[in-house]
Amino acid sequence: MKYRHLGTSGLLMSRVTLGTMTFGAPDWGCDEKAPRALIRI
Repeated sequence: MKYRHLGTSGLLMSRVTLGTMTFGAPDWGCDEKAPRALIRI
C-alpha cells in the first residue's frame, strides 16, 4: 500500500482512502451502487 501526507498536517493516509472518501455518500458523493462497480473493476 502506498501512503501520502495530507496537506501540511503530517497525517499519513493511504492513497485508496484519499480517492474513495465520498463513496456511499449520495448527498455528497455517489450512491452505493457506483463504487461497488468501480471496486469490482
